[in-house]
Amino acid sequence: EVYLLNNLNDTRGFCIDMTGYKTNADVNKVLQTHSCYSYQGSVSVDQGFDVSKISNGEFNLPFFNVCMEAESAESSSGLILRGCDKNPKQQFVFEDDGKIKQVNDLSLCLTTSADYGWYGGGYKPIYIVRDLFMSACNPAFSERQSWGLRSIN
Repeated sequence: EVYLLNNLNDTRGFCIDMTGYKTNADVNKVLQTHSCYSYQGSVSVDQGFDVSKISNGEFNLPFFNVCMEAESAESSSGLILRGCDKNPKQQFVFEDDGKIKQVNDLSLCLTTSADYGWYGGGYKPIYIVRDLFMSACNPAFSERQSWGLRSIN
């Protein structure tokens, strides 16, 4: 899973997530950050990226056979899912400091929203959802722009 290094307001942390629930997630909706499911003991398919492909710039969700793609090479661009075709909007750089940058504009970083998010689903404990978008890289936003990778079997 790709998770935010700072847990912000959720002790489970935030992961890049598809809209919808696990195997019923919707490939036609934008990506978001969501409470990580790994606290349940494994990575869910709607948060499970192929870590081996990230070093080559591809954020692939193998269960759904789709890749993360920036809607545009502009600030505030959302992240969508498309069939993996290695087009420049699907190419990202995962830097050593945890910044994820879109190849078309290395001044933009993958960013989760500053608000406290909204509650998703009726689960206990309640899941928290935040928007996900590309935004100008800024040290003041580091807690919302620094990501890590983890695998849980």
